[in-house]
Amino acid sequence: MLLAFLIAVFITLIPGLHINTISALLSQYIDDPYFYLLLMGAYVPLTALPLLLFNVSEESVASLPALQRASREEPSKAISYYIISTLLSSFIALFIPSGVFSLLYSVIKPYLFYIVLGFSLALLIKTKRMLGLFAFILSALIGYISLTSKMAEPFLPMFSGFFAIPFILLSTPSKNMNIKPVFELSILRPSIIGSLLGILALMLPGISSPSVVAIPLTPLLKSFDYIALTSAIMSSEYTLSIQNFYETGKKRIGVVGIIKRVENAKLYIFSGVLVGSGLAFGLLRYLKPSRTRAGKYLTIAYLTLISFLLNGVYGILILALSSLLGLIVKLNNVNASVLLGSIIGTTLYYLHFSA
Repeated sequence: MLLAFLIAVFITLIPGLHINTISALLSQYIDDPYFYLLLMGAYVPLTALPLLLFNVSEESVASLPALQRASREEPSKAISYYIISTLLSSFIALFIPSGVFSLLYSVIKPYLFYIVLGFSLALLIKTKRMLGLFAFILSALIGYISLTSKMAEPFLPMFSGFFAIPFILLSTPSKNMNIKPVFELSILRPSIIGSLLGILALMLPGISSPSVVAIPLTPLLKSFDYIALTSAIMSSEYTLSIQNFYETGKKRIGVVGIIKRVENAKLYIFSGVLVGSGLAFGLLRYLKPSRTRAGKYLTIAYLTLISFLLNGVYGILILALSSLLGLIVKLNNVNASVLLGSIIGTTLYYLHFSA
């Protein structure tokens, strides 16, 4: 089981890697369901590492700008809100009764297209910029091309280009990395709300990203509360994804598809979150951000190489296109969440034509 925690750390320390990609590769050699449950849990709080060390995030695009602002002022409080809310949300998820997902899905299934469309429009309205609309449409085209291709790992080059390479090239990690755990009672409310919103996120294909689900509450939240809310949504999704899969057969988190059915699966995921939280706080006391130009270029070279090895020349093409669009969005200070059109657009297409 120690291996699960070591791999979770490895995944989060390598920009562009995702738990779904690594789990798919490991499934050829490891079939222990408890290994993957612990890996899922530990991965969630450890996503704090790339956020602070590299200014990169695939899971928490929404938290990144707020975390960057907050970490310049109170880094310990910012990262504590992120990590502790994942733990609280995962704990709350343990008490969600069986049957909830099957009931909710049966109610909202006829209206999925309109719900996803509504959240998509809200995302575009939030950007308040024409460039955001164009970026959404272009990312949707790239997403459709990528996801309907025969690439083995279509998400790797696409998300590396959208969310990793632009931030690696253009962002400067926080200088103050003396992270110490900070707990405040004010973290409870966004953690509880985020845990419940995670249920909604798992019901909605294509818009399960915390940055999209949190849109209705965004104007009401301060930076620290927003950090806690979005990380709580992510944690709730991971903890409850196995229950959702058992009840509806929907794989909102790809790794659940390779996990054999076991009792108390959520408890093992929570255990992973608990250990991962401790590891995240411990590692952030010793790890330092990489600010060297060579380090940035080596990371980009790695992402290019692994995209080619897994997906061939097509993977390089998708990586280049998504990187170009990601850089345009970043340079013009447009919220990177518009690039989630890569998922939302394809989802709307299939929901419309499969209806």
